[in-house]
Amino acid sequence: MPAKIVEIDPDGVAARHGILPGDILVSINGRRLRDVIDYQLLCDHHSFDLTLRRDGEDRRLAVEKGVGEHLGLRFGSSLFDGLKRCQNRCIFCFIDQLPPGVRKSLKVKDDDYRLSFLYGHFITLTNLTDTDVKRIVEQRLSPLYISLHATDRELHRRMLGMTGDDRAIERFQYLLHGEIDVHVQIVLCPDINDKDELYKTLDDLAELKGVLSVGIVPVGLTSQRKGLPELRRVSEEEALDLVDKIKRVQERSLASKGVPWVYLADEFYAATGRALPPAEMYADFPQVENGIGIARLFLDGIRSSTTALEEIGFKKKYIALTGTLARPYLEAAAAELQRTGVEIKVIGVENEFFGHGVTVAGLLAGDDVRRVLHEFSGADSLLIPDVMLNDDGVFVDDVLPGELSESCGIPVEVVPAGGADFIDWLIRSAD
Repeated sequence: MPAKIVEIDPDGVAARHGILPGDILVSINGRRLRDVIDYQLLCDHHSFDLTLRRDGEDRRLAVEKGVGEHLGLRFGSSLFDGLKRCQNRCIFCFIDQLPPGVRKSLKVKDDDYRLSFLYGHFITLTNLTDTDVKRIVEQRLSPLYISLHATDRELHRRMLGMTGDDRAIERFQYLLHGEIDVHVQIVLCPDINDKDELYKTLDDLAELKGVLSVGIVPVGLTSQRKGLPELRRVSEEEALDLVDKIKRVQERSLASKGVPWVYLADEFYAATGRALPPAEMYADFPQVENGIGIARLFLDGIRSSTTALEEIGFKKKYIALTGTLARPYLEAAAAELQRTGVEIKVIGVENEFFGHGVTVAGLLAGDDVRRVLHEFSGADSLLIPDVMLNDDGVFVDDVLPGELSESCGIPVEVVPAGGADFIDWLIRSAD
């Protein structure tokens, strides 16, 4: 979509120059804009020319601004020339397994390096053009977040379902040579890229300068896999072995790199009953957007903030919903909070919408919550974490929280998923 301006900072440079919401930013200094990255780079000067389109007519503005001043524009999209879509047929692709009735936006297969740089989306590098790769290096779009499930080229090509040439490893090396830092994701598929293949991949990546972290996540399998490659989940025994071996890899990395470097998804610890690593074993939580370390951050945030609750005197009773993965961690938090007078009953909801193998709270559907409404008696409020909803405030099946409130007869409150932020919400709600 074009660079349509949807909001103006009323005290910013753009407002002083008469730019209005609804205007389209056509170019800066004669250069067409592909995305907000171009916008940010091209207007990072004391003076420049803008071409705007208003009511179908173009007009040119000479802009001057002070050091550190921003234009103050917000656009309808970060991408002005369209989303780069994924053409792969990955054997584990979650989008290929979506059930009927899922929110339309979840069906979009993106593989856009701009979203990787801006928002931490993982990309495969297989849908890049040579021009894209050169731009990444020239504009220093670093770090990037890369899905690289194996360093063995044939195995990598097979996992991504590619029939043609696979240049991902080549592009990966080119980016590192161009001093672009990367965070790597490995989706672990039992019998395919696990065991010896996994440790070969880790050994190969450990030798490369610029690989800042590696996150290992379990393959996500829904109940909608008819006609797709046969895959299975990681067994409890395999997860135990993985936790033990990755701990040893982390210890070696601490000695050689100063950071644990490789990190396991919370699901592996939950599946084995093993305690989560302490916060220092997540370093600066480089893969938290990948769901790695969220449970540790939540628990530590709760424990560091409970003293603020002790003198409030809570009278409300809450029911908190989550996925089955996070249930033990939320129960541990509820036990911690109970000592301060906060009463929370935790319900871990099975996922019928995607299948019981999908355990994260962020993929629970509104209809999944409806199924357990009979358990909500005796509470003043029903709490759901904000990760269950998208930016428009709806579940994956387009159900609104208000619809659930009507069904169960008690208020449904959307609360922060972070531990300290949740404590802040509790304090505000007690007023």
